[in-house]
Amino acid sequence: MIEGHFFKQKGDPFYLHIIMFGLFKKKTEKEKLQVEHKRLLEEAYRLSTSDRMASHKKYAEAQKLQEKIDNMD
Repeated sequence: MIEGHFFKQKGDPFYLHIIMFGLFKKKTEKEKLQVEHKRLLEEAYRLSTSDRMASHKKYAEAQKLQEKIDNMD
């Protein structure tokens, strides 16, 4: 067993739970866009107190991204 690992081998039940519940699952394109959208909104909020124009630009980017996400459905 390697020090610091949670499981001993692939047959370990904990390892099987990780695989079954998708903890190593890759994000879909939609999930990636949703993360980016959230990041843009947070950045727009942060900028809103110091640079209104930059904040509006970030918000506009987030809106375009949201439209793209909505069209994916």
